Amino acid sequence: MNFFLYSVQHALLGKLPVYLVTPVTLHRILTDISLNLPENYELVAGTKIQDVHTYYELVKVSLVGNAHGVQLIIRVPLKTAAQSFSLFKIVVFRMRLSHHSFLKYQLEYSYYGLAVDQRDFKILKEADLQRCTTSSVTICPAEVPLYHAQLLTCEGSLFFQSARSYQLYRKNVLRHYRTPTILHHGSKWAYHFPDLRQVNLRCPQDHGWSSRTVTLVGSGLIHNASTCHIAAQELRTLPVLSKTAELPLDTPQLFLPDRVPVVEGRELAKIEAAMSPETSGLDFVKERLATPR
Repeated sequence: MNFFLYSVQHALLGKLPVYLVTPVTLHRILTDISLNLPENYELVAGTKIQDVHTYYELVKVSLVGNAHGVQLIIRVPLKTAAQSFSLFKIVVFRMRLSHHSFLKYQLEYSYYGLAVDQRDFKILKEADLQRCTTSSVTICPAEVPLYHAQLLTCEGSLFFQSARSYQLYRKNVLRHYRTPTILHHGSKWAYHFPDLRQVNLRCPQDHGWSSRTVTLVGSGLIHNASTCHIAAQELRTLPVLSKTAELPLDTPQLFLPDRVPVVEGRELAKIEAAMSPETSGLDFVKERLATPR
């Protein structure tokens, strides 16, 4: 009963309860849906059993019920080739103009989505992305327009590194700029140091830590450093304290207790004396059948 109440509460929040719809059941439902879709439509994350867990985050659930029962309505997101985009986050660092002056681009949008066939693109703000469901696949409502890839925009020109990109966006000139920047993105750190900086990287290795010092200037990426402690003169980062480990499990041991008598000898005699003649006759037949001839 507790599992049922928990599942109902989970469904009322729009989430698919795993207690009511197990991964095996959900996989069967998704397979049936995929076999009955219109042409050119497909499920956003496929129908492989190893990808079923993704749908517990992506699907939306409604609960409808009356005095006779409860129905669970599952809305599964679909896609077509024209609705599939690769989404990129735009990170623009300052560019040096002179020894003490830098150029800063003013961008209105933070994300650039390019269609799979590269014919269209979309641009999104941080607020637009907040309305999306983010998992291994990001599902966004169709609330922003699509632009043809040949349209010149600031975001598109930066992505394709167009020679005319400097003509398409606003710029600010920063004088005596010396603030370093470091941004975390996935397993990478994107950095920008206006001047030479001694940066210390302290990363976990085996059962200890390894350290090294590098000299950085300008913009770049530090790969596979999520678990590292990065420190410069003016800033430092905190490592992600997570780790996986494989431990051997002990061999299962069985404990088989001795058979403990449940009655005493004198009680057993009283039980046998109280048994009906028919039961005694059955015991006699069983002994005869068990005796080899």
